[in-house]
Amino acid sequence: MANQFRAIAIDNPHRLPGQIATKARTTKDGSFGDGFDNYYPMKNVSYSLGNSSIRGEIHGTRRQKGPMIDLSGSIDFTFEDMFRDPFELEDRILTYDNMIGDRIVKLIASGLEDASEIAAEISQTLGNPGPSLYNYVFAMAVSALNDSRNRSRALLSYIPVEVPFSSPYGITEIWEATFSARILADASTSRYAEAKDRQ
Repeated sequence: MANQFRAIAIDNPHRLPGQIATKARTTKDGSFGDGFDNYYPMKNVSYSLGNSSIRGEIHGTRRQKGPMIDLSGSIDFTFEDMFRDPFELEDRILTYDNMIGDRIVKLIASGLEDASEIAAEISQTLGNPGPSLYNYVFAMAVSALNDSRNRSRALLSYIPVEVPFSSPYGITEIWEATFSARILADASTSRYAEAKDRQ
């Protein structure tokens, strides 16, 4: 996560380095502080992540020497995300809910009264004979065979839609980094400046 954030926001001199440089340029010699709170794409780091929140508190000092500013300090980073529907399973499950419920009713109406056969038939038809979908359909079929279609619908409200039969969980990581640099006081000629300051 830290490496991905570095590639997006730190290695680009117009992002976080530019923000720090801008703050240092607009502050008198001594201490300065700033912060940021944004979302960054992390899905290629782990399939369970999406656009993750990273915020930071910047603590620095600066001292101007002629056309240059010496600055140093530290950044406290906080990463937060929630394992939540990385494959858009919520939409799929809601679609399956209607599709599976209708197929269960039709199979029972045709005379099929074995929940395991109903589950195997439907999961195979949907192209996913794996155990998760089979168990999901089996539970619905058992409820439907007990003449309680409403109970099979109610079953779904207890199943987390992010990933069937699992619970979403929060992910938090905290770390600190230090920085030091000598930058040009004139933002228009400096590599380390936010885009708006280089116009």
